[in-house]
Amino acid sequence: MNKKYYALLLGFAVSLSMSACTTWNASPPNGLGNPKSMISASYEKADVDYTTLTSDVTAKGGTDGASPSLYKLTNGTTVRVLGKISNYYVVMPSNNRVGLIPIANTEPTPQSNPQTVPDVSGSAGDSMSAEESTMLGLVNSARTANGLKPLSSNSQLTKVARLKSQDLAKNNYFSHMSPTYGSPFDMMKKYGISYLYAGENLAKNSNVTAAETSLMNSPAHKKNILNPEFNQIGIGVAASNDGSKIYTQMFIGR
Repeated sequence: MNKKYYALLLGFAVSLSMSACTTWNASPPNGLGNPKSMISASYEKADVDYTTLTSDVTAKGGTDGASPSLYKLTNGTTVRVLGKISNYYVVMPSNNRVGLIPIANTEPTPQSNPQTVPDVSGSAGDSMSAEESTMLGLVNSARTANGLKPLSSNSQLTKVARLKSQDLAKNNYFSHMSPTYGSPFDMMKKYGISYLYAGENLAKNSNVTAAETSLMNSPAHKKNILNPEFNQIGIGVAASNDGSKIYTQMFIGR
């Protein structure tokens, strides 16, 4: 007797400039009835507290050409990030004077003393498994079809995504907030993965193609997959106790 599975999806993305939350329920296909499949998406300020300059810049008092110059910052300086306006960071350096600098002239500040990401038992280590590689191909096919650059696989982020999928299966929950690791951004910080933008998609389904189809059919999850701010991805897959698979997609933009 063939088992039927309904899709369980959760999407979570962050940007530096907006805050919103949407949730809804949708009846699963094939007349499966309750429980209903659940979909949610949240957007909030990214966990970027500091950034490091990649060139000399002049902090401005606004975003237009007529904005006054406030002070100069040199290449390699690390500054505190208070927020984001358009393509500028609102920063407060050691002089405690708030100013705006172009994001294009910065890079994420590496986390200090990060922990080594442990390998999940039976995983492919730094390489991608067949299912992970298939999902990456599906994600990048969708991005290419929409005029976007493909995402590159980040081996460390892949290991973190595997930990998340394994944790979901082991502890029998389905949420972005892990009882073991906290939020996906807590996990990234713990293992020294820096970013300017970050997001996570979760899916539970019978196979990788069905999971990716369900994600692309959800506006919130599709938005993560087609987010032009993201340029790297980690994908982790784990077997669930009910015979289905749990897929974690972790996105970052640098």
